[in-house]
Amino acid sequence: MKKIFMMIMVLISLTFLVEANAGIVYLGTNHVPTEFMKASGEGTSSKALGTGQCVFKGIWVATDGTNAVTVNVYDASTATGKKLVPSFTVPGASMYGGAMFDPGVLVNNDVFVDVSTSGTVSWQVYFDNGR
Repeated sequence: MKKIFMMIMVLISLTFLVEANAGIVYLGTNHVPTEFMKASGEGTSSKALGTGQCVFKGIWVATDGTNAVTVNVYDASTATGKKLVPSFTVPGASMYGGAMFDPGVLVNNDVFVDVSTSGTVSWQVYFDNGR
């Protein structure tokens, strides 16, 4: 069920991206904006993504249907430093939640996703690194 949900969210996200092409963030002379954002792949625990400098476009979170998930996203390779978005909690019964941003939030170092729950969680980050 979670994999189907993640596939649907990717399709919806791509639909929004095509409609919202006006918001482009330039990363500098070494980067060329791309038309489509990239997905991190499914994460199930806290970790750094190894994106380097990029534009954070959003995150979708799926709960286990019972336990709430608290999410923090940092511009760092650890759970410290500048938060890219305010902390938020996805209620367990909601099954999913998250946020998408256009044009996005500039990341200077890396994207670190910190998730906290007493159950299971899966998440996916969307970003554009200009490649």
